Amino acid sequence: MQSGSPAAAAGFSIGDVIVSLGANRITDPTDLKATLRPDRVGESITASILRGGEPRDLPGDRRRKRPRRT
Repeated sequence: MQSGSPAAAAGFSIGDVIVSLGANRITDPTDLKATLRPDRVGESITASILRGGEPRDLPGDRRRKRPRRT
C-alpha cells in the first residue's frame, strides 16, 4: 500500500479483508469495483473489514483514485 494513497488515508492496512462497503457485501473483486464507482466520489461510506481476524469499521468517504506514476 502506498503512503498517502486514498486507502492508506482511510486507515486500511496490508492484509485487511474488506467484508462490506456501506450496505454492499464484498465477496470478490467485482463487488468491490462495482461499489467504488466513480460517480459516487465524495459520499460517506463505512468499510467493514477483518484485521487479524477481528472485525473493525473504518468510516470515511469515497475518494478519487490517484493517477499512476509512470
